Amino acid sequence: MDYALLENKNPGLAWDQARTRRKQKPRTSPAPQARARKSGAERLAAFVKRLADAVAKTALFLAFVYGAYHGYRFLTASPRFAVEDVTIRGNHVLTEEQVLGWTGGIKGKNIFLLELKGVAGRLGEHPWVRSVSMERTFPRRINIAVEERTPYARVRMDRTYVIDNYGVVLTQAGPEYDHLPLIVGLGSAPVRLGENVVTDRIISGLHTMHYFNRLKFFQGDPIDTFQMIGAHRVAFKTRNKGRRIFMDLNGLTESFQNFKIYLNALSEGEMDFQYIDLSFKGKVIVKNERRAEDRPGAEKL
Repeated sequence: MDYALLENKNPGLAWDQARTRRKQKPRTSPAPQARARKSGAERLAAFVKRLADAVAKTALFLAFVYGAYHGYRFLTASPRFAVEDVTIRGNHVLTEEQVLGWTGGIKGKNIFLLELKGVAGRLGEHPWVRSVSMERTFPRRINIAVEERTPYARVRMDRTYVIDNYGVVLTQAGPEYDHLPLIVGLGSAPVRLGENVVTDRIISGLHTMHYFNRLKFFQGDPIDTFQMIGAHRVAFKTRNKGRRIFMDLNGLTESFQNFKIYLNALSEGEMDFQYIDLSFKGKVIVKNERRAEDRPGAEKL
């Protein structure tokens, strides 16, 4: 019975209920005009927010620029940061006045604007300066550390000059440098201070001269003259007796060893010689002082 009543529901009542649902369904979403008003308000709020952010960032940027500008003006124009003191270390030949003169004058200049690399470069062009370093000590001091070149030998060109162990010309030679060995035979071309006038082989020859003078044999009669003979041959000459030692610059080590062998093979009474030639490979040629009148030729040992 119940089943039959459910199946035979009134058609009119069902139609009315369906129509009522259709009428109520649009009411669940806002009207187009309301949606438009809400969307416009949201856009306006977003625009105002972006504008406020932009204004705040612009104000912050301008404040930063203003502060940076006035900070820069203070650091670069204030007398509080003008260089007042310059300390110099490592100078022995150069005076403080000479060092300061080659820097171009840095006292009174702003410590922030002072370009240390350029100043050090100018000072490094001095013939006596091998290296230089500089640093700032705030607020008003500059520290300069100089490494000077060491006089090593004299060289006779158009004049006699002093060179360091790299062959750089330091100054004209005076009496205070007479103790240094003398290089001759390089010609008479004019020389500029700071110029390198000798080759690496000549420097090696000077080192060999130094090794010779450390031997007991030369203690009372050191070698003090280095004479170039041609492109490769050199003659060392002792100060007192004028003994000469000939060597080839391409075989300095072997020649030095041959000389020590020669000394070890002789007694003290046989060590006097007028010259000894070590420039030939595998042999030593000696001219003995005692035989100079009897036989002017050389004796082969």
